[in-house]
Amino acid sequence: MTIRVILASVISAVVLFFWGFAFWSFLAMMVSPWKPIAAGGDPDVIATLKQAFPESGVYMYPWVDTSAGDQPESAEEFTQQHAAGPIVQVFYHASGISTSEMGKTMGFGFAHMLACAVLCCVLLALAEPLCCYSARVCFVFGLGVFSTLWIEGANVIWWHYPNSHAVFVGTYNVVA
Repeated sequence: MTIRVILASVISAVVLFFWGFAFWSFLAMMVSPWKPIAAGGDPDVIATLKQAFPESGVYMYPWVDTSAGDQPESAEEFTQQHAAGPIVQVFYHASGISTSEMGKTMGFGFAHMLACAVLCCVLLALAEPLCCYSARVCFVFGLGVFSTLWIEGANVIWWHYPNSHAVFVGTYNVVA
């Protein structure tokens, strides 16, 4: 059984890798709900981003500034800003990523896919008492659907992600 799990995991990771390549390289360009920031060639916009976000991280607006302690006025200010909008979440990488680093990124991506494939294969093996292989596959697929609904649904509800984003990313995850 160990050889089967290893072989199935490697094959699954390769399939996941090619699915990711197809989705993010081709399909995403055609159906993505994401909109580009009109900063392409505008050095003023880029300079403003660099000034507003001095280091890599996740930036939220509005957000309660807890660095000054528990101040009631900051919570009230947050409430007013939240009601007035906009609500923004920015994932920012200050130094950028060169194309020469893409090999390392692809390697980490494949390792992540392999680890997930191993987990799925182990879950399939642990679900052996179920009546048949197709029932075990449905069980693991159901876990994938559950985790997608849990994560993407939470993003829509709590972080106000657009439904189109949840459907877009959720589709990738469920198919994977």
